[in-house]
Amino acid sequence: MGRVNTDWTEELREQYRSGAHNQFLIHGNIADIYPPNPESEPVPLTQYLCEHLLNGFDLSLVYSLSKGLTVHKGGELLQKATRDFSGIDPAASMPPAEALSKLNYLLFTITNLARIRPEDTWKVAIVIEDINLIAPASSASSLNYKLSNIALTIRNWSSEAAFRNHPLATLLLSENLSDAHPLITRNPRLIDIQIPLPSSDQIGNALQYFTKTLPNSTNTEEISELAPNLCGLTLTSVEEACRLAHFQNKPLSLSHAADIKKQMIEQDARDLLEFIPPKKNFEDLFGLERIKAWVSKDLDLWHKNHLQGVPKGYLLCGPVGTGKTYLAECIAGEADIPTVILKNFRDKWVGTSEGNLEKIFRLLHALGRCVVFIDEADQTLGQRNAGGDSGLSGRLYSMIAQEMSKGENRGRILWILASSRPDLIEVDLKRPGRIDTKIPILPTSSPEESLGLIRILLKRNGLELPLESNIQLATLAPKMLTPGSAEALAAKVYRDVHANGLTVAKTLQHYLENYHPPVPLETIEAQVKLAVNEATDMELVPDFYQKYKTHNNPGGNK
Repeated sequence: MGRVNTDWTEELREQYRSGAHNQFLIHGNIADIYPPNPESEPVPLTQYLCEHLLNGFDLSLVYSLSKGLTVHKGGELLQKATRDFSGIDPAASMPPAEALSKLNYLLFTITNLARIRPEDTWKVAIVIEDINLIAPASSASSLNYKLSNIALTIRNWSSEAAFRNHPLATLLLSENLSDAHPLITRNPRLIDIQIPLPSSDQIGNALQYFTKTLPNSTNTEEISELAPNLCGLTLTSVEEACRLAHFQNKPLSLSHAADIKKQMIEQDARDLLEFIPPKKNFEDLFGLERIKAWVSKDLDLWHKNHLQGVPKGYLLCGPVGTGKTYLAECIAGEADIPTVILKNFRDKWVGTSEGNLEKIFRLLHALGRCVVFIDEADQTLGQRNAGGDSGLSGRLYSMIAQEMSKGENRGRILWILASSRPDLIEVDLKRPGRIDTKIPILPTSSPEESLGLIRILLKRNGLELPLESNIQLATLAPKMLTPGSAEALAAKVYRDVHANGLTVAKTLQHYLENYHPPVPLETIEAQVKLAVNEATDMELVPDFYQKYKTHNNPGGNK
């Protein structure tokens, strides 16, 4: 194979040249464009493979559903083989079964020719695009003999003695590994090669090239700083941003790199995740002083690259309305890194949910340092032995658990899980090495603290509560007030002050006298008890709530 300069191509070359493997399932960032060298125009993957990676082969053929069976190189050899052995005539728009049958016949013809005339031993490469559509994983659960035959035909190219002993390479392309038929993916003679999203250097090279053809797209002197800020994008997205910037005569710059990245990643991810640049920090967070001090120590280690002391993940647990999501955004702001929220990765089609997770993980790896926030983790993450969905929840759980436990992710991906029912999260998902720190987020523990929280929320709405009101109102303020409930109170006060011209203190007094908690107190207390008993360290639990600590987790771990 030709000389290349990226890790995945080096791995593919070594596996083939060593004779270890001759069949490869290439997955990941396959829909992108690839520069043959830093100074050249990027091209689609199949063209890159045929013209650069496979340029040392004598005969290379490509099959795709849209273009049928085509010969990229070695047409004269194909004619020689078909003349001697009455072979095939490649044509466009050929159904998979027919195309693979012809390819199979051609391979036997070529290997027989090489056995009879060793001087006619040709190096043959076959590229099959969209193997996930030609032999999809969804067929595995049904007795679809036609698709099974297609999968077996492809699998046999890696195991038939005649093919193993011939210089043959078959490259199968699929965006997600899980989308291809298991007869192919579970073949011990096949190796999967993942194409990652482009690195900072590759993005920088692409920006340099696009600057030559689209001179108004970037400021050349900013490229070295701009490229790292665009990690997580495909080169296709980078080109799209450059073309738009050139057309609008508004060069890409560091000042709006975050907005470009957010827009492009959400576009590439197809609603699988939401990308939120960090805008809040601990200055926006009322109370929780022990938690802020604890997390600040972790983030200080992160900033200083003492990564062995940085947790892989936090579990924020506490009653509904206590601001778990808000705290996660503040942690991301303190770390000064983007927050990614997992969204609709579950799908009703077989194999699609797993493929969605694969795509999400590729994006996370390319982002560099990031926070991944999963709300309602007890529902989202699934369970190992969940029933009723053909094992989907168990497979998704396994994929997420494996990703969270990877040692190389420490200091790169910070997982933040939030749940009011931590007892429903699988116990081995909460273990150290996945979730190292479990933080209880609890309601206020005194009337004074409750009033202070309300005062802050009123101030955010432009309303000042006179200090002389403290003593009288503090006697009315409820204990165990959540930020959600306090925000609802502040909104009612704002409405009446502006609609009826009443004073802030008088209006607040009225609502405190008539306050009824939106969530029953016994429910709040039960969730408090769960959160306290999940805490990694009692230092994180306010003194008022330490009475809820028991020796055993009362909720259990299901």
